[in-house]
Amino acid sequence: MNAMRDAWTDERLDDLTERMEKDFRRVDERFEEVITRMDHGFEQINARFDQIDTRMDKQLDQLNTRMDKQLDQVNARMYKQLDQVNARMDKQLDQIITRMDGDSHLIHTRFDSLQQSLLIVSGGLIGTLFVAFAGFAATQL
Repeated sequence: MNAMRDAWTDERLDDLTERMEKDFRRVDERFEEVITRMDHGFEQINARFDQIDTRMDKQLDQLNTRMDKQLDQVNARMYKQLDQVNARMDKQLDQIITRMDGDSHLIHTRFDSLQQSLLIVSGGLIGTLFVAFAGFAATQL
């Protein structure tokens, strides 16, 4: 072992040091190159994501615009149909009210006739009672 140690002269150690420094410089250069390539790759990825974001935003805006337009059309159709339903209901309610007004006139006429019939019957009953009372009174005197 001493023989090997004796073989390491200052000149050989300097040579070894120089080669190691040279090799470490190459490793450092390679790391710098890898880092530079990675940074460039990340920049490309970021640029690609920016493009995708821009495209997605544009497509979402277009989709929102189409959806808004379609919803406006649906709303317009619904309001039109609702107006038609309201118009039909108003017409039917007017017809019902007109019929009820006509029917109420008939009911009033019937009640008037019933009232007349009751007056006639009650007048007849009162007349009959008066005649009966007069007859009874005449037989008792």
